Amino acid sequence: QVNYIETHGTGTSLGDPVEIEGLKLAFTELNRSNPQPIGLGSVKTNIGHLEPASGIASVIKLILALKHETLPGIVHLQKLNPHIRLADSPFYIVEKNQPWLRQYSHDGKELPLAAGVSSFGFGGTNAHLVIEEGRPHQVLSEEQQRPAYLMVLSAKTQESLLQKIVALREWLLAQANISLNSLSFTLTQGRAHFSHRCALVTRNKTELLHQLAQLAGEELPAYSLMNYGQTFAIQGPVFTEIYQSTLNALRQALSEEQYFQKLFIMADLYIKHYDIAWHHLFDVRVPRLAGLPAYPFIKQRYWFDADVSPATRTHDTKTQTMVAPAPGGSRSILEYLQQIFAEKLRAQPDQIHAQETYELFGVDSLIGLEITNRLEQDFGTLPKTLLYEYNRLEHLARYFTKYHAQQLNQVLGVQTTPPVEPQKNSLAFVAPQCGQKQDIAIIGLSGMFPMAQDMDEFWENLVSGRDCVGEVPADRWNYLDYPVQVGSEQKYFRHGGFIPDVDKFDPLFFNISPRDAGLMDPQERLFLQTAWATLEDAGYTRAKLQRCTQNRVGVFAGVTYNFYPMFIAEEWQKGNRVPLDIQTFSVANRLSYFLDLTGPSLVLDTACSSSLAAIHLACESILRGECAMAFAGGVNLSLHPSKYHFLGSFSFMSEQGRCTSFAEGGTGYVPAEGVGCVLLKPLEQALADKDRIYGVIKASSMNHGGKTSGYTVPNPNAQAEVVRHALTKAQLSARDISYVEAHGTGTALGDPIEVRGLHDAFSEDTQDKQYCALGSVKSNIGHLESAAGISQLAKVLLQINHKKLVPTLHTQQLNSFIDFAQSPFYVQRELSDWPAPRYAGISSFGAGGANVHLIVGEHQEPITSSLTLDIPYLFVLSAQNEERLQAYAKKMYDYLTRYPHTQDAHWLHQACYTLQVGREAMSARLAILANTREELLHALTSYQQQRADNIWFNPQAGKNAAAP
Repeated sequence: QVNYIETHGTGTSLGDPVEIEGLKLAFTELNRSNPQPIGLGSVKTNIGHLEPASGIASVIKLILALKHETLPGIVHLQKLNPHIRLADSPFYIVEKNQPWLRQYSHDGKELPLAAGVSSFGFGGTNAHLVIEEGRPHQVLSEEQQRPAYLMVLSAKTQESLLQKIVALREWLLAQANISLNSLSFTLTQGRAHFSHRCALVTRNKTELLHQLAQLAGEELPAYSLMNYGQTFAIQGPVFTEIYQSTLNALRQALSEEQYFQKLFIMADLYIKHYDIAWHHLFDVRVPRLAGLPAYPFIKQRYWFDADVSPATRTHDTKTQTMVAPAPGGSRSILEYLQQIFAEKLRAQPDQIHAQETYELFGVDSLIGLEITNRLEQDFGTLPKTLLYEYNRLEHLARYFTKYHAQQLNQVLGVQTTPPVEPQKNSLAFVAPQCGQKQDIAIIGLSGMFPMAQDMDEFWENLVSGRDCVGEVPADRWNYLDYPVQVGSEQKYFRHGGFIPDVDKFDPLFFNISPRDAGLMDPQERLFLQTAWATLEDAGYTRAKLQRCTQNRVGVFAGVTYNFYPMFIAEEWQKGNRVPLDIQTFSVANRLSYFLDLTGPSLVLDTACSSSLAAIHLACESILRGECAMAFAGGVNLSLHPSKYHFLGSFSFMSEQGRCTSFAEGGTGYVPAEGVGCVLLKPLEQALADKDRIYGVIKASSMNHGGKTSGYTVPNPNAQAEVVRHALTKAQLSARDISYVEAHGTGTALGDPIEVRGLHDAFSEDTQDKQYCALGSVKSNIGHLESAAGISQLAKVLLQINHKKLVPTLHTQQLNSFIDFAQSPFYVQRELSDWPAPRYAGISSFGAGGANVHLIVGEHQEPITSSLTLDIPYLFVLSAQNEERLQAYAKKMYDYLTRYPHTQDAHWLHQACYTLQVGREAMSARLAILANTREELLHALTSYQQQRADNIWFNPQAGKNAAAP
C-alpha cells in the first residue's frame, strides 16, 4: 500500500546510497507479495536541510502531497548518484510532478494513499513514520442551507484584527468552492476568542467579501460590529435570558429576515464578550473545519543587540463597563475581589478582568502575599499559596463561595450560593488492570555528586548530615571578578556544589582521539564514563548486553546547560577559529555508539526535571517494547561564570549560599554539579536473569503546569495531579507512601506550593496527619538542575537499601507558610530507621512547568542462607594498559580497607564472581589467588610494589584472549 517514501536524502555521495540500500532491505520482504513501484523524493532539494526541523518539513510536504493527490518532483537531479542502484529494486526517483495513483485491494476496493517518512540523526538516532490519508467524512446528501451565517474574528490588538480581516478576504478569493457553514463553524468553534472582536452576519460569499473589504478599509458595513478591546460585564440573568431566547428562536422556523435579526443579536452578544456555547448554533451534522489562515502575529524586532523600546499599545481605548446583577451574589464577590486587587495594584477595579491570570495585572510574589494578607483580615487564616492555586479572579471567587460562604455573607451582606463547578473535559487516566506487568527494576546505579566520587561516599555524606556545598573552586573562576547587579546592589555569588576533575578524561578507553576529546562537552564525557560505571555496577559486559537484549537498549539523558562553547567563543575572539560543534544530542548518542546500542537514544531538556523526565521516558519506552533495557540519567556542570551571572541577575540564586529546603527565609537555590545514571529493565526479566535489584519503579507520571501567574511560577494543582496520576498507575494509596523526596529548592514560596500540591494529592486517599517523611537532597549538595532528579533517585535507592532515612539539613526553623501539623508530612530532620514497607515518591519540577513524579519501592529479595565456601578467592582485574591496571588495583585496595562490609566472606566471594563475569576482560590483566581477605590485601600491595606472591600478571593478555 505504501508507494512513496519521503527520504532523509541529504544529498551526500555515500549517505544517499546507504539510505537506499536500507530501504531495499526493508522492502524486500514487505513488497514481495504485492510488487509495486515506490517513488522516492526529498524536500531538502527544495529548501535545504532544516536539521532539527527537517523531519517536520518532510511530514508537512507529505501531508500537502496527500491533500493534493500529487507527488512533487525533486530538483537538482541531472545525473543519478553512481553508487545508487535502483534497477533491482521497486524504487524510482520522482523527477517531476505527477499524479499520486491510487491502489486497489484484491476485491477491487479503493485503498487510501499511504507513504513513509525517514529521518536520521547525525548521532545515529533513526526515525520512520508511515502516514495514511485521513478517511473522508461521510458525504451528506446536501449541506443544510441557512438564511444567513455568523462570522466572527478576534485578535489581541486592533492591528492584528485588521490583518486577520485582510487575510481572511484574500483566502476567500483563492477558494473556488467554500461552505459558509463550515467557515462559520471554524471561526466560532475552531479559534480562540480575544479582546478585540469583529462579528458580522452575511448571506453569501459575495456579500461577505464586500463586508470584509469595507472592514479592511476601517469602514463599518451593515450588520457588522466591532469591539476594539472594550470590556462589557454582561454575564447575568438578564443577558442569559436574552441569549437563551435568541438561541431557541434560531432553532425554530423563522423567516429570512427574522433569522437574520436573531443572528445579529448573537453577534452583539459575542462582541460584548458573552460566553456563547457555539455548538448549539449547529445541528447534529457537524460541518468540516475549514483550513483558514493562522493568527497574524505582530512582527516587531526583538534581538539582544537591538535598541528595542518597550512595546506600546497600537490603539488606546477607554473601557466601557456594563454591570448587571448575578444570581447568588457572584457579581458582588467579583467586585469585592476586584476592589482589593485594584487597591494593591493601584489600578481601577474594572481593569482587573476575571478571566485573566494575575500576571497580566503585574501581581508578583510580594503583591500576592499582600493581597492574601488583606483577604485574611476578612476570612481568617488562608493558605499562602492561595493565589497560585486559584490564579484567576473567577477561580478565586469560586473558592470563597465554596469554602467560605458564611464569611462571605458577613463581608458582602448578600446571600451566596455555591457555584456550579465547571465540567472537566480532560480524560481520566485508566488504571492498569491487576496482573499487568509494568514494574521496572533498577539493576545498575552510578554517579558523582559534590564531595562524593561514588555511591558509597554519597551515602556516607547523607548519613553524617554533611553539607557538601562550598565556594567556587579557584581553578574555575574568581567570583570577585564577576559582580552581579541585582536592583541597586552589586552582589557576589560564590557558593555551589562542585565536582573535581571535570577537565579530565580517558579518551582512548572510548576510542576517541585526544583532539576530539578536547572539543567534546565535559558533560558528554562525564555521562559516558558514568554510564560505563553503571554497566559495570549491574554486572554486565558489552557481550552480555548483546546476548541478553540483542543490543535493544535505549539511552535517555537529561541535559540543560551547555556553557562549554563559551570557551571556544572566547578563542574565536582571539582569532583562533576552533570548530564549534558542541551539541547536547551527543550526550546520549555517543553512549549508544560506543556500546553499539540500537534502542531509542535521546537527550531532553525540561530544565530542573530533565533527568527524572528522562527516567520516565525510559520506563515508558521499555513498557512500549521499544527497548529491552535502558540507561537513564542526567548531567550538569557549572563551567562558565556567565551561568552564575544569569542566575543571579534573575534572582534565582540563594543569598544564604545554601538550599534551605522547607526552612524559613529561603531566597533561592544554590547551583550544583553532578552526574548520575541508572540501568533499567522490566522487573519480571530482571528476576529471571537473577540481576541485583536496587529498587523498583512502580510508576511514573509527567505533566505541565499550564498557564499560571507567571512563566516560572509553579502550579500546585498540576503538581497534585502528577502525583495522583502516578499513584493511580502504581495501584497504591497515598497511605502506602512513607517518604517523599521533594523537589524542595528552599524558596519561600516554592516549597509551600509543593507541599500544598502533595497535600491535595494525598488528601484524596487519607486524612492522616504527619505520617509521611519529607526530605530534599538539595539541602546536602545543592540543586543539580538537569541532574537533580537522578540525585534524588540515588538518595532514595540508598535509603531503601540501607533501610534508613537521612536528615534534611538547615531546617532549624521551618517555613512559616507551611502548616505541617495539618498535613500528612513531617520534615525528616535526623537519621532514623525506615520501617517496611518502603515506598517513596520523588518529585522533580522544571522551571518552565514540566512536572515529573516517580514512585519507587523496595524489592524484597528471597531470604537465602549464606554459604561458606571453603575455596580460595580468585580475584581478577583488567585494564587497557599496565598504568590503568595499577590505578585499578589501588582503587580496589582502598575500597577493601575502607568499608567494613568487605570483611564478610560471602560478600568477598560475590565480589570475585562479579569481577569474573561482570567486567570486560581487557588487555592488561591481573589474577590473584588468596585463601583469606588478608592474603588478598597483601597480594594487592605486592603487585603495586612489583612483587609477585600468588599473582599472575600479563600486560598483553588481551592480544591473544577473547573477552567473555
